[in-house]
Amino acid sequence: MVVLALVLLRFNPGNWHRGTFLDTISSIAAGEPLEQALRDAGIERLRPVLITVAATIFAFFPLAVHGGPLWKPLCYTQIGGLAIATFVTVILVPVLYSIAVLDVKIIHWDEKPKDPSPNPQPEAAA
Repeated sequence: MVVLALVLLRFNPGNWHRGTFLDTISSIAAGEPLEQALRDAGIERLRPVLITVAATIFAFFPLAVHGGPLWKPLCYTQIGGLAIATFVTVILVPVLYSIAVLDVKIIHWDEKPKDPSPNPQPEAAA
């Protein structure tokens, strides 16, 4: 099941997943270490995810409290589903991605070699 989810997240039939966590990692990760790329992508994606989820959950509260017998269970289900999906997006996806890269090695991660001297001196022309 996890492998299927990772395969579907990497599948790109166009631009339907632009802006997801994995796309953010790929765009940030120009040769940086995996841990730093995961941290940067998580920080970049945290705010939009939390704002969207918080706005939706707060919008469901009045309907969940004062809605009829049909709306209350629907709203509670939506609120619970959004909370679980947020946990999966923010916590579980980066953990599974790091496992896929570091342990299982399904995804290949290229790091640029560290340059020992930050300002290399050009060689003098002979």
